[in-house]
Amino acid sequence: MDKIVKHCPIEGFTECYFALQEVWTRGDFRDYYRLEGEDFIALYRRKVSAIYLATVDGGAIEDPNEMTNERLDGIDYILWRWFGAAFREGVLEAQRLGEEIAQQSLLSTEEKADSAPS
Repeated sequence: MDKIVKHCPIEGFTECYFALQEVWTRGDFRDYYRLEGEDFIALYRRKVSAIYLATVDGGAIEDPNEMTNERLDGIDYILWRWFGAAFREGVLEAQRLGEEIAQQSLLSTEEKADSAPS
């Protein structure tokens, strides 16, 4: 199940959305911050699990594997800017999920230590 789903709020593009995979590795996060060009587009294909982005020719990108530079060049620039910002927001959400789980685990460990017999 995808925990991170983004729906476009921009008039004319409200049918557009994408979902991110919920599993991210250290390498995925590192790639997000260092990759460029076609390598970065490949990261989109790996991490986006569902998508619908309208293209200006009346079509749409409906499968992450369709995310190529050529297809992405057919997206209205306003929609493209939304996608980039929403993807970035999704990456930050994935990082926060990891941090929340780590924090919960730490608190659980501390509670167990506090309740252990002395």
